[in-house]
Amino acid sequence: MTQPLPTTPSDIISLALKTANVIGVGQTPLAQDINDSFNQLNMMMAQWQRRRYMVYELVTISLQATGAQSYTIGPGQQFNITRPVKLEFAYFRMNSGTPLPVDYPLQVLRAQEDYDRISIKNLNAFPQYIFYDTGYPIGNVYVWPVPNSQYQIFLTVMCQLPHFTTINDQIVLPPEYLDALHW
Repeated sequence: MTQPLPTTPSDIISLALKTANVIGVGQTPLAQDINDSFNQLNMMMAQWQRRRYMVYELVTISLQATGAQSYTIGPGQQFNITRPVKLEFAYFRMNSGTPLPVDYPLQVLRAQEDYDRISIKNLNAFPQYIFYDTGYPIGNVYVWPVPNSQYQIFLTVMCQLPHFTTINDQIVLPPEYLDALHW
């Protein structure tokens, strides 16, 4: 008889503790073991979030440029999304309200020093570069040259893996993650 797939952190923790011979069949783990395992599970998910090959989906978000030198990114900010680890790709769109909008890629600057080398930060012209300052809890996105309101900015970032708040949360991940969580 096959067992149902684990659907909560509690299920994953119990299965992992059985596999590691911490508990036996029919035994219940101690509350301290569950708590420690739950914390480790969330720490592991946070580490996976930083690795592109562990995140199953990219999402693209957009914002109409306003001529500002920077835009905030984070929950409730101008780019209203969970603060990403990094930008995977970025582009801007010209003529977004026309039948033939045109997209142009932006070169992502990975280091603050590269952005700092730009001597005239408030130059208004055709955008070429983007820099993401990963400040916490709110990040900032700088596009250079500064785009005016005729442009729309698009960012491609990794979707956020879940952070579990209780051991009874439902695990909403592709099925192949369950085995990795278990081990």
